[in-house]
Order: sequence, then structure tokens, then C-alpha cells
Amino acid sequence: VLTVLDVLLILWLERFGFRWVEMVILAFVATIGMAYVLEIFFAHPALGAVAWNAFVPNGTVFESTTALFIAMGILGATVMPHNLYLHSAQVKTRTRNNPESKRRVFFWSVVDTVTALSAAWLVNGAILVMAAAVFHQNGLLVTEIDQAYLTLKPLLGQAAALTFAIALLASGISSSTTGTLAGQVVFEGFLNVRVRNVAALRLFVRLLTMAPALVAVWFSVRPVTLLVLSQVILSMQLPFSVIPLVLFTSDRRLMGGLANPPLLRALAWISTGVIVLLNLLLLAFAALGV
Repeated sequence: VLTVLDVLLILWLERFGFRWVEMVILAFVATIGMAYVLEIFFAHPALGAVAWNAFVPNGTVFESTTALFIAMGILGATVMPHNLYLHSAQVKTRTRNNPESKRRVFFWSVVDTVTALSAAWLVNGAILVMAAAVFHQNGLLVTEIDQAYLTLKPLLGQAAALTFAIALLASGISSSTTGTLAGQVVFEGFLNVRVRNVAALRLFVRLLTMAPALVAVWFSVRPVTLLVLSQVILSMQLPFSVIPLVLFTSDRRLMGGLANPPLLRALAWISTGVIVLLNLLLLAFAALGV
């Protein structure tokens, strides 16, 4: 419930310019990144094994629903579909009505997106590495977030446990802030309206998105289960965002000279195809009970 107040406070900064909101979110993301750099330092994982498994494909995800379920959750957490709309809206806050400005903004938006997704991938990877090096290595099965905090404390010390808690707090605030902003963008875009009372719309979106979580807490649903399931649902929604995105950015009538070149278009469709196939495979595994 308190995150509603945090989100509204951060979004209030927009009256001083959208850059202030971006800087606050960047600060939270940087906090998460630094936190897991410290966690990896505390955990001392086998760096050779980490480097090998970071780039060499592993067939485990094609053997059971559990492994694929977790992999799809990581995909959904890294490339969140609603943030694709938010990133597009952010670009519009920087453009001016001349070709040179649009080309410059386009270039830096590509750099921004690649950097953001790379950072998200590294953070998600760091979470897995830390869990494997600390919990799995010691034969521990951690099924709750509070268990992770309490287990880190005796294994790695108070600093590691506190760092983990700070990273979770920063992650919750930053994701809820971007979720609220994305909700506003999608609401206004699909209804083709410009809402005058933006604060009321944001409060409505935030309360609406909080409702499922409050219901789950009321019925004592395990937070970790709910967290992973929500990320898998995001991965299931990815095709509905990515396919129109590729179509629109490849259309010269819309993009002019900034339309996707043939190579980028081919890579985009291959990536989209992989996402769709993985989603279909997960549904097939679930249906067959593999």
C-alpha cells in the first residue's frame, strides 16, 4: 500500500521535467545493479562456470516445465512488454520537428534500449548466480523471499542480507513507477485521448494494478510463486507487443528513412519467432504435464 505513495511522489517530479523522473528511476536501477555486484562479491561463485554457462546454450529448458517456466519468467522480467510502449513514449519527449533531431534521438534511443536490456539481463543473471553459489551450493531449498534474507545473514553476513533487502525495495519502487507510467501511455494511446487530470489517471492505474497483489496477500498466496507466475504471464504477452512493434518500425510509410533495414528486420523476426515458439512449448509442456 505504501508503494502507491512512493510512486505518486516520484511521478510528482515530472512537473520539473521528465528528465527528473528518468534520473530517479535510473538511480533505483543503479542501486539494484550495485547491490548484486556486492552480492556476487560476497558469494564468490566459480567465475569460469558462470562465463561458460552465460553464453553456451543449455538443453535443460527443453526437458521439463519447471526449467522452461523459470526461463520464461526471466525473459518476461527482462523484456517487459508494457515498457516497450513506455520507451517509445519517452522517445517522443526528446524529438523536435526536424529530421536531424529525429535521427539523433533515434540513435541514442537504440543505445539506451540496448544498455537497459543488457543491464536487466546482467541483474537477472546475478540473482541466479548468487542463489546457485549460496543456496544450492549449501544444499538449501529457499522458497520464500524472507527465507532468502534470513539465510543470507548467517551464510554471508549482515551486509549481504541488508544489500539483498535494499535491492528488493529499489526493484519494487522502480518497477511500480514504470508500470504506472506505461499504463498511462497505453491508456491514452489506445483510446486516442489526452487525459487532463494525469494524477487521477495514474492513481487509478496504480490502484488497479495493485488489486491482484492485495487479493493474493489476503488469501495468503506465496509471494515467490506469484512473482514468478507474473513474469511468465509477461513473457506470454510479449508477442502481442513485439509483433506490432516490428511491423510498425519496419514500415517506411510510418518511419521514413528510419525504418528497419533488411538485416535488422530479419533479426527482429527471428527473435520474435523464438519468443513465440518458447511460449507455445511452455503451453504444450503444461498441457502434457511434462
